[in-house]
Amino acid sequence: MKRIFLIIVVLFSSFFSIAENIDSLLLTINKLSDSKKAEKYISLIKTYRANNPLLAFELSEQAYKFAKLNEKPFEIANISKEFAICYYWNSEIDSAIYKYNEAILNFKIINNTKEIANCKNNIGLCYTDIAEYKKALIHFNQALSFYSLNNDSISIADVNNNIGMLLHLMGRYNQALDKYKFALAIYKQNNKTNDAAEVFQNTGVTYQSIGNYALAIDYFQKALELFVVKNDKYGIAKSNNNIGYVLYLIDDFKNSVKYLNQSIRIKESIEDNDGIATSLLTIGKIDQEQKNYNSAENRFRQCLKIFEETDNQRMILNSYILLALNYRSKNEISTAIHFLNAALEKATEQDAWQELIEVHNTFSLIYSESSNYKLAYDHLLLASNYKDSVFNEQLLLKSSDNNGYINNENSVSNNNMNSGKLSIFANILIYLSIFIVFLIIVCVYFSERKKNRHLKRRIKQIENSQIK
Repeated sequence: MKRIFLIIVVLFSSFFSIAENIDSLLLTINKLSDSKKAEKYISLIKTYRANNPLLAFELSEQAYKFAKLNEKPFEIANISKEFAICYYWNSEIDSAIYKYNEAILNFKIINNTKEIANCKNNIGLCYTDIAEYKKALIHFNQALSFYSLNNDSISIADVNNNIGMLLHLMGRYNQALDKYKFALAIYKQNNKTNDAAEVFQNTGVTYQSIGNYALAIDYFQKALELFVVKNDKYGIAKSNNNIGYVLYLIDDFKNSVKYLNQSIRIKESIEDNDGIATSLLTIGKIDQEQKNYNSAENRFRQCLKIFEETDNQRMILNSYILLALNYRSKNEISTAIHFLNAALEKATEQDAWQELIEVHNTFSLIYSESSNYKLAYDHLLLASNYKDSVFNEQLLLKSSDNNGYINNENSVSNNNMNSGKLSIFANILIYLSIFIVFLIIVCVYFSERKKNRHLKRRIKQIENSQIK
């Protein structure tokens, strides 16, 4: 009872603290001249955005009302942009996009192409976050056009780096590497050490994805060296984690754990809990590979707890899958199925294709091992359907040119026809493969039954001969 009372007191005190803060801040702002008010609003929103988002939202509301009353496009545009950033930080992506577009309309009135470019780039980031890749690519390319008008080489490099990350997510790895190379040349030319380090990181991730682990480690090492020069602890921790992960992929477990533990120590000093859990997950996978299933389980559960505290839904999903696989290895099938069902629910909510495929494949494996061939086949079929959906989506993405624009209406219809033909062919191949796998399972099953019957007859014959 006492604890509940304390929680209520804290909530009320924080509420009145925010109210008191906003009142005192508005009082200070109202004393300023109209020409200084908008500037002060924006300064305060930036100050409170990270450590007091509720106050930043309240200030954004008040600032927006003030700007609309004054009917000054520049003020409305700047405050709309700050409002959009608040929404983005709060993961309200649709609201952020709406406010960025409102800012663009007002920046167009005053012909501020630099700020239009900034908003277009930020909208690209928003669409990337919600996996609307085609829309993201269109906005990034529009941002590039506006930055080119202003000869803003650093911003051009920034957008190329963003496009590189987007192309990586779309599986267009060679194009991603070209974008990183272009951005890196500009950063080096302008002595942008931290930005160059980030591009090295991204390049390493892409080489890791295409299986070139030697180059991946090389680029992560280059990033690490630059982050050390700048004493960027977050960057140093991230580089150590990435090197550790690639070493895990090539089965160099001893050195992998060394780098991962270095990453964890630095992350603890900067209180990066999500980062700590991410490194711990990899150490858990190493435990799993070495058949230390209890140790792996403890690490995965520790990670799950952290991700639940930070509300990292994607990593909660990954933790469920890893726990399910670990319980399958321990032959605790009912617990494995429990976590797979939890993972399936999360993956469906998040529309996470790769995870859905992995979950259904694991279900299929478990059910086939327990001779439940019908359920095994059902999940194998679902996994194949998701693969087919991803295949079709990638075909649609590739129907646009390298800049992300559709060439013309005829090219769209032709690409769709080609996609349809390829999709039908892919479907036939997939279903034929499933049918063959199913036939093999059935044949093995009946073969085993036949062997068992033969063995039983043989045992009976021996027993009878012994009786005789």
